[in-house]
Amino acid sequence: MAAQRGTTLRQVRANFAAWFAGHHRHVTPTGMFATVLVGAALAAAAFAGVGWFAGFGAISALTRNADWAWLPLAVAFIAVSHFGYALAYREVLSSRGGPTVSFGQVGASVLAGFGMLTPRAGFTLDQNVMCEHGLSVPAARGRVMTLGMLEYGLLAPAAFVCAVVLFVENFPARGGVLISWLVGVPVGAAIVGILFLVRRRLPLTGWLWNALRRSLDAISAMLRIVVSSRAGLVAAGGMALYWAADIAALGACLVVVRHSVPVSVLIVGYATGYALTRRSLPFAGAGAAEALMPIAMHWMTVPLATAVLAVFAYRLCNVWLPLGPAAWCMRRLRVSTPALAT
Repeated sequence: MAAQRGTTLRQVRANFAAWFAGHHRHVTPTGMFATVLVGAALAAAAFAGVGWFAGFGAISALTRNADWAWLPLAVAFIAVSHFGYALAYREVLSSRGGPTVSFGQVGASVLAGFGMLTPRAGFTLDQNVMCEHGLSVPAARGRVMTLGMLEYGLLAPAAFVCAVVLFVENFPARGGVLISWLVGVPVGAAIVGILFLVRRRLPLTGWLWNALRRSLDAISAMLRIVVSSRAGLVAAGGMALYWAADIAALGACLVVVRHSVPVSVLIVGYATGYALTRRSLPFAGAGAAEALMPIAMHWMTVPLATAVLAVFAYRLCNVWLPLGPAAWCMRRLRVSTPALAT
């Protein structure tokens, strides 16, 4: 009896380890359902917290007066954002002699990675999928990091420029948002620039130095891709389309609750609330995005109750409604035959 309990316990631990690893080959319907339940609990807790501060009565009144006819437009923007991300993903994957993969396969990887279907970040799934296309683990990790650097390399300067414009216009932002962008981006860029110039002289041992060196190598790879090839321009254009469409989806959700803001305000609020993207966070950012984005938009003068309901509609469009297609794509990845690099 004790031996049977020990075997059962080992099996439970093995199943949990396989679930937590987030590898698409190990994802099961039960595992996806468990992940969605955890994500839903995190999102509900976050919305309950910010909703309490905003006032549930105010949110209820906004819900009754909302113009939900704008919601399909937000869904359409999310679809466009996924298309843009797939463009960037495919070009980064094929760079430096990497495999050329069909757009359908890339699209399945992107949609599954954006879904709340594994407890690990979507970047983990990306690395595993790229390895199955014939890349080594270091090469796949490098491309994933390059993709991430391309994300922030476009969003941060855009938010900085918008913050400059708003600061000059004396926009009444709260929480020091504008100053944080005005100071943080140039200082951060200067620090990264200095480290980039001396990266060959950095210590060769230590996990911190290794992680820093990989990040700097990813920046170097991103710059080489964008500057030196047509594929780089496509990758940058795809990522710009991703950001523009995703931000537009949030703007459409603000219109749903009958509120609109200038584009510069929308970009700074979005970038502040999305310090990390849902592809780089566990559970597609559940809990973090629901808590941070309404506060960031409130700092940009959007009434908190309006921000909470708008972000709820936005997360409905970019996380919850695509769950069905994302699950189908995850199943396709699970049962597909591993491809070889070409």
